[in-house]
Amino acid sequence: MKDNPEITVNYEQVAKYLSAESSPAESQALETWLAESPANQAEFDRLLALWMAAQPRVKVNTAAAWQKVNARTRVQATRPSWFRRYRLPLAAASLALLALAALLFNPGVEQKMLATKTGDQTRVVTLSDGTTVTLNKNSELLYPEAFAADQRQVTLKGEAFFAVHRDEKAPFTILAEGAEVTVLGTEFNVKTGTEQVEVLVESGKVSLAAHEEKAQPVILEAGEKGQFDRKTRAVVESETDNLNALYWRTGRLEFRDESLNQVIPELEALFAVKISLEKPELGNCLLTGTYEEREIESVLTGITQTFNLQLTETDENLYLISGEGCH
Repeated sequence: MKDNPEITVNYEQVAKYLSAESSPAESQALETWLAESPANQAEFDRLLALWMAAQPRVKVNTAAAWQKVNARTRVQATRPSWFRRYRLPLAAASLALLALAALLFNPGVEQKMLATKTGDQTRVVTLSDGTTVTLNKNSELLYPEAFAADQRQVTLKGEAFFAVHRDEKAPFTILAEGAEVTVLGTEFNVKTGTEQVEVLVESGKVSLAAHEEKAQPVILEAGEKGQFDRKTRAVVESETDNLNALYWRTGRLEFRDESLNQVIPELEALFAVKISLEKPELGNCLLTGTYEEREIESVLTGITQTFNLQLTETDENLYLISGEGCH
């Protein structure tokens, strides 16, 4: 995909991406195209809003979709103005593309979609049903201004904690990079951005499965974690083993008899810093404690004081822990 004054849109690639059928390489290609210009991002957001507004109410009749596309192609005067700027790759169209085509030429799909993006701050969003969503930094949530009576669906990119208002008549579904998370009412965390989509359940029950596939979903309960592999499209269930997975939301760090060799990599990942030990044996020091701090310097100061060690900031975001040993 290349950006030019008229914008070139690969509708097949967009459709595969929206229907979670694209490979990691295809997803990366689309995301590169999105980053090339604001116009590309704006067009994608428009297509995504149409797609989301139609789920799951629009039933795609492939024959009718082809007829609509062909009619628009043959009759120049009836095309929307924006359509004259693009060419639809009909020869390579898949079922996902036909679904997108049906949406593009369906004037009856009208539902206002809202998007909330975060930068370097977290943000709380309250949805029309009373559900609250706490978005982590650098995350994005797409959702309708008002949910349908029998379906609540949003799309997440990044990480968010959901406190879903219970409604047994309208399941709440989150689409997250190929994964589909469905609940009636519960509290849980969803994290994307890697090769895996991770779901951590705090209360209630959550269903995790591959989106638009007939595979049996995995049911997760409080204290359990599920991971969806974007490559294999498999779902794996496990016990929650990270006490600090929700630190970004709670601001609370907790360690229970963990060695500094275990603590340091966790802190490096959470705070985007590099921490070194002057002596390898310092890594065997066992730490038990709770830290309600947002700054890495404060956390490291508390840890080093526990063992009578010294902390030095050798460069920006680089720290050295030194001393004689654990005391």
